Amino acid sequence: MSLSNFPVEILEQIIWWLGEDKRALADCSLVCHGLLFLCRVYIWNFVYISYEFDMFPPSRLKALLELIDSNPAIGLHVRSMVIRGAIYRGPGDGNTESQHPYETMAGRLISRLPMLEVLRLSHLIAFDIRGVVAVAGAIPTLKTLILENVTVEQKAPTQATPQQLPEAFCATAEVATSALRSARPWKLENLSIFNGGGIPDSEYVALATFLEKSTDIISLKSFDIRDTLSSRWAKVSGRALAVPESFGFSLRHFGFPIADMAHDGSVHPEGRQHLERLYAALPRCPALRSLSIQYDALGVQAAPTPTGWGPPPVFPFFLDALADILNTRPSSTESRDTVPLPHLERLSILMLARVDRVLNCADAFAHLASALVGPDGCGSVARGTLASRRYPSFSELTVCVLSAVPRPAVEDEPGVVYDAERARYEQNTDGRVLLRPMFEGFVQARVRVNIEVD
Repeated sequence: MSLSNFPVEILEQIIWWLGEDKRALADCSLVCHGLLFLCRVYIWNFVYISYEFDMFPPSRLKALLELIDSNPAIGLHVRSMVIRGAIYRGPGDGNTESQHPYETMAGRLISRLPMLEVLRLSHLIAFDIRGVVAVAGAIPTLKTLILENVTVEQKAPTQATPQQLPEAFCATAEVATSALRSARPWKLENLSIFNGGGIPDSEYVALATFLEKSTDIISLKSFDIRDTLSSRWAKVSGRALAVPESFGFSLRHFGFPIADMAHDGSVHPEGRQHLERLYAALPRCPALRSLSIQYDALGVQAAPTPTGWGPPPVFPFFLDALADILNTRPSSTESRDTVPLPHLERLSILMLARVDRVLNCADAFAHLASALVGPDGCGSVARGTLASRRYPSFSELTVCVLSAVPRPAVEDEPGVVYDAERARYEQNTDGRVLLRPMFEGFVQARVRVNIEVD
């Protein structure tokens, strides 16, 4: 039987089953030229490039450019791409291209991928995070941009200014710089920044300002910032990250980091104001389906007090404040909703803290359960139908505890009530077992509870 007699659906199913085995797909395309097109769809759907270089174009990136130039049809199949590389700037005469050939090479590659939808830039070194977002957003088909482990270099006097670099990148990528200022709507819907410890607060201010002033061309559905560096966000000034309130009616997911405690366990005023400002803005995002909060308390628990380690601090305020916000009624008289986030389905809480400190938040989690799955937000947790709950769509809670700092030994420490038996039990028991009783209210309401302890 010739290949043309096979139903196309069967061929597509066979190739689909081989989708994760790139070598098998390559062999199929070599053995049977008729399968070349179908195989290419899966072979080139995702492209990963990893490199390190100093002043020289990366060979893999250069080879890929040459391959696509020789057969442009390959570029039509690339939907997702990851570029992971550390760029080291060497001595030079201030020429942006010679010091940062990444912009030139990556720009040329992106211009040859007319169907690119997802772009992840990892270990990127740039002059201006806002410019990177602007350039990526100008890609006509791009829907998702993920920046991971980003570092922003301090600009030397001879180097390009933050305003010049995006234009140079755009020119190289053959994307008209006027697209940054035009009224043409971007396709960009999802923007995520992970582990951006190398990004100064001032860059986040500039990025937030840029996004808020660009709502005529940008309509974000997901905006997520996460950082796993210990106590990085304890230094948040209160201005470094603003909730994109302008995207309130389009935003489906919002993730942000907060920290409101100083190293000695006292309230950090600017951090607390930052937390309250973010929470107060949540009701202006009524379309939210998913909310992700990262709370940093590692710096508090790692620092000694005048009396040794002192009593364990209690930090349930961020949970109680969230419950209070979820309990409020919309201020708009035109709204028919009885809750501020009527479509909320998932809540993710990442706590940078030791497990024994998180156990102090039992009452706060009960308060949160009452707000989300209680019938009236202030009574007992709902056990009946979903329709009786204030948030009937809410179905999943994820709590992740990153306990990077071990619990210290505080035997006979002044000012500390030390329960040796309790301490041994906590140290020898799986953290998930210790934490699970705190979420009984959610479990009774048939909410899926995921507990992770790392």
